Amino acid sequence: MTFDHLEWFAVESKFVSKTGLTALGAQLDAIKILMETRSMLKTHLPERTRRRAAVGGRLMRYCNTVAHAPRMPRVLCVDDDPDIQAAMEIMFRPYRVEMEHAHYGMEGIVKVTQWKPALIVMDLAMPNGSGEDLLAVLKFNPMLRDIPVIVLTGVRDADAQRRMLLQGASSFLQKPLDFRQILDEASRFIDLDLRERE
Repeated sequence: MTFDHLEWFAVESKFVSKTGLTALGAQLDAIKILMETRSMLKTHLPERTRRRAAVGGRLMRYCNTVAHAPRMPRVLCVDDDPDIQAAMEIMFRPYRVEMEHAHYGMEGIVKVTQWKPALIVMDLAMPNGSGEDLLAVLKFNPMLRDIPVIVLTGVRDADAQRRMLLQGASSFLQKPLDFRQILDEASRFIDLDLRERE
């Protein structure tokens, strides 16, 4: 470590300026002399400071581990039927995915913008904003338009299916639920890795 590096740290670090160590210019000069003469410099920190440094080091290692860990794909289910939501939860439980639910279209829009899912599975007919409304908002927003959307509905209308696919839905499936079909469609867009048994 060179003195220039120490000087930069003393001037630029928020921690140093907050604690007032930038006023220790004379001591920095002493460090420069010690470094230039290749002398040894020892410091003794109070026990409390050493404990804080140790905790801080462990916290930083943990944060780095979490930050670099691969994130599980997020699946947002937007459906006003609690039975469908429960079935989706059961269906995706064996896989390494995070599930979130919204009960109507407007709540779905809020959850999408806050939660940034990797996949959306949604119904068409819902109160307070239909699936069609949600899809229109998604495809209008450049930050959200690439999120794949699987429409899962009880609507048996070829025109609705054609319209949703033209508006940007990735897939159109009809209820009643077929777990295998939904998982096959989901696996086109996200990795469905099995969870490790605990």
